[in-house]
Amino acid sequence: MLLAFSSMSAGVLFGLVAGLAMDFLEDQKTTIFKRLRLWYRACRDLGLASGAIEKTAGKGMAVLLEDAETQREGRR
Repeated sequence: MLLAFSSMSAGVLFGLVAGLAMDFLEDQKTTIFKRLRLWYRACRDLGLASGAIEKTAGKGMAVLLEDAETQREGRR
């Protein structure tokens, strides 16, 4: 009985660790630009001013993200 419980808990722990590792590795496939676009859209949805976004990401990156978002909306 104790052996069954030990092996079952070890299996659950192994499954949890493997699942978290796979989730982490899947997230690493997302490109940095895609992550920045998601961050930019989140900032815009929260209503942050463009100046605040520029201070965080840099003026050039904010312009680049704005252009990418405008092009994306234009394709829809």
